[in-house]
Amino acid sequence: MLQIENLTLHAPGSGEGTEPVLNAVSLHLEEGITVGLVGERGSGKLALILAILRLEPVDEGRIVFLGEELLAMSQRAFLTARRAIQPVFSPDFGALPPRHQLTQIFDTTLRAHFPGLTEAQRRHRIADAIHHSDSPSPRGRSRQLIWALLKSNRPF
Repeated sequence: MLQIENLTLHAPGSGEGTEPVLNAVSLHLEEGITVGLVGERGSGKLALILAILRLEPVDEGRIVFLGEELLAMSQRAFLTARRAIQPVFSPDFGALPPRHQLTQIFDTTLRAHFPGLTEAQRRHRIADAIHHSDSPSPRGRSRQLIWALLKSNRPF
């Protein structure tokens, strides 16, 4: 599903001869796998995610998602593929916009990813996601709600 081969990138504005932020990174993820990227501060976790999202320029390497080369896609084709990529950045507690109701956040996401869903179908998915995200602590609740939102974006 996701293959990254020999991905190398340097920090924007870094001079020639500097150490790359990512140096020949390769990984292969199968469909249906959820991955947590863990590492020390400054180890390149964010740079890797930004490269996958085409928000950071890549010097070398390939990123293949669902059989398509992401770096070679037109912007329009990439935006379609991008809908299937769901990164969750930490701190996860800050990932939920504080000024929006939870149902608005879920509904906006479902409308963008599944425009064919009826209002009743969206309400059902939202209620189901919230129901399965019960946690006693606000931080734990935030984390569970984010994962519930991601799971609600799965096709039928």
